[in-house]
Formats: sequence, C-alpha cells, structure tokens
Amino acid sequence: MNLVRTLRSLILCEIGLSLIGMVVYVASRHSLPPEIQRFLTGHRQRAWSSGDWLLLLSLVLAVFSWIGLWRLWQKGRALYTAATVTGVAGTALIGPYVRSGPVEAMFGLGLIVTGLIFGVTYFSDLRHHFDRAVVPTPRDAA
Repeated sequence: MNLVRTLRSLILCEIGLSLIGMVVYVASRHSLPPEIQRFLTGHRQRAWSSGDWLLLLSLVLAVFSWIGLWRLWQKGRALYTAATVTGVAGTALIGPYVRSGPVEAMFGLGLIVTGLIFGVTYFSDLRHHFDRAVVPTPRDAA
C-alpha cells in the first residue's frame, strides 16, 4: 500500500467534502423553516466573535497544512493538528448555528477523513516523514 498516495487521496477528499459542504450549505438555506432563516439572517449581521476569528484562522492553517502534508514537510502534521484544534475551539465558541441534514452529512464525512489523516500521519510508517530530525550529539558519535 502506497501511504503517500493514500494521504494525498485523503487530503483531496477532505478538500472536496469541505467545498461540497459549503456549496450545499448555501444552496439549502432556503429549505429551512422561516424562523430558522430569520435566525440565520440575524446571526450573519452580528459582529465577528472570537469563534469566527478562530474558524478563519483554522481555514488558513488548514490550507497551509494540506500543502505541507502533500509535500511531506516536517511541520505539515503540526500545522494540520493546529488547524484542527483551532477549528474545534472556534466551533465551540461560535455559538448556536443551524445546518440542514445533507450539510451535516458532508461535514460528518469530513470529520471521518480528518481522523483518517491523523491516523496516517501519526500511526503509520509515514509518521517518520513528520518526526523531528534527530541531531546526533557528540556523545553519540563516540
């Protein structure tokens, strides 16, 4: 099994699911009940919260981490972990939100792919690409 190909396929899958989820979110807003549509309209008009800023930071980190993981950069896994943790914190702080079932399905599948990426980068033989390089000490040379 080619782990690099697997990792890259998972990255593309995660990007695709994220984009499809966002498109379905925008397209399905009109199908929600009027009360929820009014809530969402009012929610969009408020000032940005710390959760909103964390989610934006998470998106930026995710883009850089996908590039880093794709190219097997040593810091790619750490960036991906930071993007995920920042996204979780942002989601926790954003307050109530409503999404339709198909959108939840897309984002749920995305979470599964996120877990698979963590599995490949932390628990497979590919993890060595992301480990810190060990610098030999003078004592090791003797």
